[in-house]
Amino acid sequence: MLAFNFCPSRTLHPSRRKDYASEAFLHAIDTMPAESAIWHRHWSRQILRQEKLDSAPVTDLSLPALRIALLDPESLLELARALGAVLCAPRLRLAIAGAQVRVLATALGATALRWLAHGRRWHPGLAGDPYTDVAAAADDVDQLGCGVLMSAFGTAGRPLARRAELKLPAHAPARRELPGDEAMDLVLRMSMEWNHVVPA
Repeated sequence: MLAFNFCPSRTLHPSRRKDYASEAFLHAIDTMPAESAIWHRHWSRQILRQEKLDSAPVTDLSLPALRIALLDPESLLELARALGAVLCAPRLRLAIAGAQVRVLATALGATALRWLAHGRRWHPGLAGDPYTDVAAAADDVDQLGCGVLMSAFGTAGRPLARRAELKLPAHAPARRELPGDEAMDLVLRMSMEWNHVVPA
């Protein structure tokens, strides 16, 4: 919790670094590794001040979203891809087969495809035309999944939501197809069956 509240620089997504004068801090961390903890504290203070979060730590440990928000960035993105695959499942099933499946597996990973195959258990998926381009489909999966996470985090208030958002790619808020409570319900139900991503 201390790192989540007070050291966002350690989990800041690379696509967001340009917004926080990161070049100077990264240079200092690279050239003075023995003092990296000090530089991370300075950098994190700047991020928190810029986001107006420096006096707004997350203190309610009972928030359902907190367990998900504390995931490392890689696991959070993997969960986002699973969520996006479930939402895109009807359009993907209609369009993608054979060699395209292998391309999509390379783009998203086999874990996301596993959720695609069983997605109806958690959500019927979003309606739309079948995908004609695997790259566009993969991008939609990531954006929709990140949008679900951000809608879910929004139910916990800005201090938690913004800290979690900083772990995700800069495009994360672009697509929010599910309202907050519905998104939180989907995230929790899926995470309960995915112990590798969200340990019990």
